[in-house]
Amino acid sequence: MQIYLELAKEILPSIIAFAAVIVSGVAISNARKTEITSTYFTELTKSYRDYLDCITRFVYNPCDETRDNLVSSLYAVGLFSSSEVFDAAQSVYETLIDWNRAERGYTLHVDAMVNKLGDLMRKHLKTFDQR
Repeated sequence: MQIYLELAKEILPSIIAFAAVIVSGVAISNARKTEITSTYFTELTKSYRDYLDCITRFVYNPCDETRDNLVSSLYAVGLFSSSEVFDAAQSVYETLIDWNRAERGYTLHVDAMVNKLGDLMRKHLKTFDQR
């Protein structure tokens, strides 16, 4: 019996230390995943906000600078968004370019497309809430 107690005194601290290392590793891994998800979400929301802002700037002041900013922000949306959101954003971009060339004749259509894009963006952002 004495031998078992001595053996337990020597082995038990090693088992506890090993368990502590495993728990620490899991905690670090989870923290890293959370940090990556947080950074991704921040960049995603920034790209959506910037794209919608660039749409507004282009509509009110269509020039080379606002068009270039619009296409640049579209590429940022493409980096972080779902394919559904990017396809809708691409359609809005193409429609805005046509709209500008056509003397801005179909404003309500453009507005409806931007509203639909906003809804898709909200739905995509909501998926992060459910994680």
